[in-house]
Order: sequence, then structure tokens, then C-alpha cells
Amino acid sequence: MEGNESQYGDQYEDAWDSEHVKFPSSRKNCFKDAETQRLLPKWPIILKALGADIQSVEDLRVAMLQYNQSYYDSWDFLALEYYVEKILTPEEAQAFFTTTVRTTNPSPEKF
Repeated sequence: MEGNESQYGDQYEDAWDSEHVKFPSSRKNCFKDAETQRLLPKWPIILKALGADIQSVEDLRVAMLQYNQSYYDSWDFLALEYYVEKILTPEEAQAFFTTTVRTTNPSPEKF
């Protein structure tokens, strides 16, 4: 089984509508390839993007926009940048990127 099915077994329902949480690993989470015009799953792109060595808000922004390109002009990361640079201590900021972001990076084993 792939994605969420391996974690939830027979109880998993891959619903892709406004009434359900849309799992990023869903087979229905796709994008249209510009060259082939085929629908391709986003999950491998998400895994690759978030598997990078993310050590700053800019690194995280670049990673997230790799698989959300349609939001390039509308998403900003100013609140996160403010939080990391003005609220967190340097040690907490480092822990955010080395622990929180790294441990929440999706992997096939987690889903």
C-alpha cells in the first residue's frame, strides 16, 4: 500500500472534497505536467522538496513553493520569518529547523 493507506489500512478513505482533510500523499493530489499534460502525483515532489537541508525560512519557502507553484505570487512567509527572527532565540530557531521541520518532513514510512 502507498501513502496513508499503509497507516490506516481498511479504515482509510481517500476523499478529496471540502468535507475532508486533503492528505498531501493522496493519489488525488496531482499536478499537470507542462510537457506531457499528464496528471502526476505531487507526493514524490513533496518528499524531495521537504527532504532537503532546510535551515532557514527562505529554505522552507523555496521547498514549499516547489510543489505549490501556483501560490508563488500570493504566499509570503513574513509571519514565520518574524517569529523565527524576532520571537525565537537563536537556539530555538536552530531547533525549529533541525528538530521540528526535520522531524515533520514526510517520509514513506510515516504514511
